[in-house]
Amino acid sequence: ASLARILRAPRARLRVLRLEGCLLSDIGCAAICEALSGSTIEELDLSGNEFARLAHEALSTTLPQSRVSCLRLASVGLRWDALITLEAGLQGAQSLRMLRLENNMFNDHAVNSLCRVLGHNPSLRELDVSRCHLSAASLASLATAVGQHP
Repeated sequence: ASLARILRAPRARLRVLRLEGCLLSDIGCAAICEALSGSTIEELDLSGNEFARLAHEALSTTLPQSRVSCLRLASVGLRWDALITLEAGLQGAQSLRMLRLENNMFNDHAVNSLCRVLGHNPSLRELDVSRCHLSAASLASLATAVGQHP
């Protein structure tokens, strides 16, 4: 929680925050996510941490008001229900250019959610879903959404 306070400090100028594999709890990830709206963070990496319900909700709420252009949530155990929670925040995050979700377990519901994000967020330029165990149907849906992405 003290890092979250530092991120919100008026004189904080940090632009890149990489916390990959730091054993952050869901509460810790949520606190970092809540601090995004008042921070200068442009790149956030929470890969390999416990990223569950509290963090999903915090990120979905604050991401649209943040400056984050690169978000990496690799190997955080994201599933379809988490992506549905994050969907509105990802759609509204107009500064988001790169979304890295590699090594999570996605099903067709998760891919449908990502397709909706692509349809509503024209600023998104890079989406990494490598090693997410996508089915052929999911790949086809994603390919169609990418082809229609502005």
